[in-house]
Amino acid sequence: MLDLLSPVGDFDCLKAAVQNGADSVYFGADLFSARAFASNFDDDTLAKAINYAKIRGVKTNLTLNIYSNCIDENEKETYSNAIKNYFTLKLNDVTREIKRTVFTGILFSIVGIIVLALMFLLSNLEAKAIWIECVNIFAWVFLWEAVDKLFIERNKLLLKISRLSSFINMKINYYNK
Repeated sequence: MLDLLSPVGDFDCLKAAVQNGADSVYFGADLFSARAFASNFDDDTLAKAINYAKIRGVKTNLTLNIYSNCIDENEKETYSNAIKNYFTLKLNDVTREIKRTVFTGILFSIVGIIVLALMFLLSNLEAKAIWIECVNIFAWVFLWEAVDKLFIERNKLLLKISRLSSFINMKINYYNK
């Protein structure tokens, strides 16, 4: 099956390629491109670009170009494996961070719900309004933190995972100067 592959140098080019039927796109990041002074994706726009393409069913390819006269044929595989292992370790760190974030978010949710139940109990026991209000604020702070952990922080980490996965799967080219 034929695959329409399009090079993209910035987000506008990515949009144009996707909207005009590209099946997959390839690009370089600021630090990894042979075209170091050309328009490339930085870390933030790289994650957004990968997400934009994935949502629309377009495959993304990241390319790393290395220019060196001192790397022989036998060392190329060693360097490639070292680069991929580095990003795999980073991916494992982010995966652990997501698990920690979700656990913390669930814990905050539980505490917030328990404290809200305590607030209702205090209001039924006709406690002073100031105590009820303090407990109410305390409960909603925990619930807000839970929402932040479970939705906002988790989504940021999922974008990092997408970016690191692209780094792990990137094509590495070696060139002699």
